[in-house]
Amino acid sequence: MRTLAGCFWGWKQGWRRALDLEGRAGLWEYWCFKLGNALLAGLYAFVVDTGPDFLLYPLYPFYLAWGLASFTLLIRRLHDLGLSALALLFYLVPLLNLVLMAMVAFFPGERGTNPYGPPPRFPQPGPGRA
Repeated sequence: MRTLAGCFWGWKQGWRRALDLEGRAGLWEYWCFKLGNALLAGLYAFVVDTGPDFLLYPLYPFYLAWGLASFTLLIRRLHDLGLSALALLFYLVPLLNLVLMAMVAFFPGERGTNPYGPPPRFPQPGPGRA
């Protein structure tokens, strides 16, 4: 499922659960959400870059929504690693913030069920789906 369609699913899942602080989010959802939104914002900014500045105004609500969805995704990612949302306080400590960022971005989550729920699942190809 680690294809472009799977990445689209991860991006969609990130937006669908934008206000959800419960459960877990895997690496695939994390990276597809981050890269998909960066690609969309960059593409839009590139296209309207030659026009007047007011064409960039629609990006501001998108950035606010993206920030909120990224924050909840970060909490679900910490849950996947078996950490509480209180681990976000480590972002305030120099050098520990780099360790936490690396853990969130590159470490796989716990394999089995943890206190925050079962591991994230991806849609499986079945009849009628490639």
